[in-house]
Amino acid sequence: MTNVIGQRIKTIRNNLKLTQAETAKRAKISRTYFADVERGRYNPSLETLNDIATALETTVESIISDGEKNSFKVPVFGSVSAGNPLIAMEDIIEWEELPKKWENHGVFYGLRVKGSSMEPRISEGDVVIVKKQNDVNNGELAIVLINGDEATFKKVQKGPDGITLIAFNPTVYPPHFYTNNDIKNLPVQIIGKVIEARLKF
Repeated sequence: MTNVIGQRIKTIRNNLKLTQAETAKRAKISRTYFADVERGRYNPSLETLNDIATALETTVESIISDGEKNSFKVPVFGSVSAGNPLIAMEDIIEWEELPKKWENHGVFYGLRVKGSSMEPRISEGDVVIVKKQNDVNNGELAIVLINGDEATFKKVQKGPDGITLIAFNPTVYPPHFYTNNDIKNLPVQIIGKVIEARLKF
């Protein structure tokens, strides 16, 4: 996959008649590192790919897509941690296809569900499709990072004093309330909105 992505980046860059140095400057990365990405020597993070895509006036999805007409592929991760949902390419465990019409409406990724807190609707091993964003509306499902640890998947209930994270399986996983002070100091970070679940058997 790395070599394929590097070749696609090079093709797009050449079509725009940009040099490696110009593209690297736009993406705010070193020219040497960018050249190594094109050669397939390094696996960039999706965050870096997003910077490169912006520099090339395209999207991450266009770079990693296999060119199918009615869909594009997004990576699925086994976990999300350290405050960053855009993990290095080698951390991808599989790929999911999304409708082509979504392609230019944000950055999407998949996340393999762990645990039973969202049963019976969503089980361990299922994949949720996530749109990267740092906030959701009251009552929406989100990926939330707490204290920089592995992310949790919960319904978000907002209030004037903080937020409550609610599981679909409340008898086993009771709602957990975080004060505004907790949100700031732990911290508690919303890193994506769950827009779809895909059951796996």
